Amino acid sequence: MNPAEYMLQFFKIEERDDGFDDGISTSFSRMHDAETCLDNLIKMNVRRLGTTKSVMPQIWQKLWESYTNPSGTGYWAGFSTSQQRDVPLDAAEAQALEIIADKSPSLPISIAEEERKTISEFLDEALKAVREDDSLPTSLRVYVLDLISEARRNLDEYAAGKEFDLKVSLQALFGVLYMAESQTGKPTVWENLKSKIAKPFISALLSEGARQLVASGASFLQLPG
Repeated sequence: MNPAEYMLQFFKIEERDDGFDDGISTSFSRMHDAETCLDNLIKMNVRRLGTTKSVMPQIWQKLWESYTNPSGTGYWAGFSTSQQRDVPLDAAEAQALEIIADKSPSLPISIAEEERKTISEFLDEALKAVREDDSLPTSLRVYVLDLISEARRNLDEYAAGKEFDLKVSLQALFGVLYMAESQTGKPTVWENLKSKIAKPFISALLSEGARQLVASGASFLQLPG
């Protein structure tokens, strides 16, 4: 399924497939993929996507809330890497995912070898940020560190000649960094990370995805608005 179809199943707008994976790494990666597809469609001048774009922050928030249980002592008490509760989408949010699912193919995003140094620098800066931000709960900080370690290991294996899907590990990390940024008590830490390296790197990543979409054929470019 393409990432928006996954999100429709996650929020139970559509029936979940057998063995559906609702773990936080998968869901945040697929949500990032869905938003990437939407951004690429907008860049390619597919019409009438303004409302779809406007509700994406609410979908991200509800995805995050799916992994928390605020009934404990404080909002952070119930943070988990497995889904804790069902948070329903409203009609506009569900329709946004349906539009993306209908209009977007599922395409991999690749990163050229010469960008490996940039990725490594991004991981270094992300590590500094999570170490500096002691306002985050320990469980979330540990999870971010685990994802950084996983991405670093994958990058090292890639340098040694092993093929792997770089998109998966990086987009899982992007998702949880979004979560950290949206809940931090030290927003300047994450603003510094974005201004130094994250925004340029993510922009380059999405540009590569847009080029792959363009290469997918004229029939896709002629999608109706």
